[in-house]
Amino acid sequence: MLIAESFNVLMVRESLPVKSVAELIALARAQPGKLTYASAGSGSATHMAAELFKYLAKVDILGIPFKGGAPAQVALLGGHVDVNFETGSTAAQAIRSGKVRALAITSATRSSFFPDLSAIADCGVPGYAAVPWYTVSTRRSVPAAVVRKLNADINVVLKSPELLKRWEAMGLVPLGGTPEEAQRRNQAEIKRWEAVIDAAKIRVE
Repeated sequence: MLIAESFNVLMVRESLPVKSVAELIALARAQPGKLTYASAGSGSATHMAAELFKYLAKVDILGIPFKGGAPAQVALLGGHVDVNFETGSTAAQAIRSGKVRALAITSATRSSFFPDLSAIADCGVPGYAAVPWYTVSTRRSVPAAVVRKLNADINVVLKSPELLKRWEAMGLVPLGGTPEEAQRRNQAEIKRWEAVIDAAKIRVE
């Protein structure tokens, strides 16, 4: 079943001469292959968010994979890469450092977590949405009655005020719902990302 979804923040190093998504796109088009972005590794949420941006904005930005989100963020803070799609839960601290500039968020709409940031889709990249989301899954052999019971119990937990408060602080949005809804979203996401994966020639390592 669906548990929660989050978003990433499109950030650039502070010294990069851009202050908006439109200016980043213009610079990338003027210097194809010259700008770089960091990712947490091949196939990671940050990698996919960047490749979707490249695909829809029609820009050529060189990807630099790191072994995890922390070293990717350090590379941006140190000015070693130009762009990073940092997870929402850790982006705030980086922004406060003054070493990076946040341009937009990857969710389809604005978030109360970063009320001053627009969605990338509203900044000249229509249709853009890269929303990491989380599910609870079981083996196919688990009886349907057990799945239904687990689903009902998890839906109750997702409404817990304490959980909601903690997740809000992390930029997570609880979802819940039925197993069928989770399966439909799985299938829709697989179809949605196929073109991006093919265009970027992403392969499992």
